[in-house]
Formats: sequence, C-alpha cells, structure tokens
Amino acid sequence: MSATELEHAALSDNEHFEILGINGESYFVRQKRLGAVVKLRGTPNRFMLAQVAPLTWWDRHFPKRPGWRDELAAAKSFVIHASAAKGRYDEAEIARRRMAAEKRAAQPAPVLTKNGLPAAIVVGETATHFRVKCPHCGDVHVHGARLGPRVPHCAMTYPGIGNYEIVRGDPVRSKMLEAA
Repeated sequence: MSATELEHAALSDNEHFEILGINGESYFVRQKRLGAVVKLRGTPNRFMLAQVAPLTWWDRHFPKRPGWRDELAAAKSFVIHASAAKGRYDEAEIARRRMAAEKRAAQPAPVLTKNGLPAAIVVGETATHFRVKCPHCGDVHVHGARLGPRVPHCAMTYPGIGNYEIVRGDPVRSKMLEAA
C-alpha cells in the first residue's frame, strides 16, 4: 500500500465523516455529527464537501496542489477514490434489511410446540394448503396441506432461523385448557 493509499484509508473514517461507498454516479458518506447518510450526486463540489466536514478540515488535509486552479481538487479526488475503494453501496438493500430486522424485533417470543419448535398457527385452510402466521416475521406464509415441521419462507430473509411447526388453534389457549 502506498503512502497516499494509507493516508486515504486513515482519512476515510475520521471525526467528521465515514466514506461508505459508491453507486453509479453517487458517493455515500455518513456524516457523524448528525448520524445521517449523505448522498453526493455527480462530481463532488465545494458545497457537497462542506456538508460532510468543515471546509477548513478539507483545506488542512488536502492543500491546494501547485499549478491546479481548483483548491479542493485533491479533496474531491479523495472522495471519489475512497468511495470506489469501499465498493458498491446499495441503499435499497440496506433499507430492506433494516426494515426486516425492525419487523422481526417487534415480533413477540414464539410459543414452542411439544417438539420444541416455534408454533406457526393455521389462520386459513383449503383442501390443498395452509395459511399460517409465521412466529419469526409475523407474515402469513402458505404451505402444502400437511401439519408438522416446515422450513419457513422467511428463512432467506433472516439467516440462521430454524424450522417451525404448523399447528391448528392457539397453542397458548390449548396449554391453559390442558393445565386446568
């Protein structure tokens, strides 16, 4: 790694901002003071740089190069190259994962069946399939008409979750009736 690359790596995460990556012609930077992600579209300019750090910070770390007209050319080049080095930043995928994590966190703890699996309660039924309320994500999933353990449809969204068991009725109410 060259001295310039080491300097860029050190400066890409500092007290003012963190370079997140690039997507097309947009550069993504986390502004630490506000805790917000700033999207810089097109070639960075003086106004864009001032959004993520004070201009004095840019002047101090990226002095004007001799013979260059633009005094912030080195800073602009840094943002472009550091973003490219971080790689692709997909804001839609990040928003989708964040929403899925929030939705999953809002789910109550699942009721366990006799087999120790979370109970997926049947909420609708036809001759060919069950509609069950998922204990992991809260959505309604459709399965073939057979009770017992299944792989949840949301297993691709939430890596690491296990199977659930399709059951009829409310297992909490059933347990309360058995105990009485």
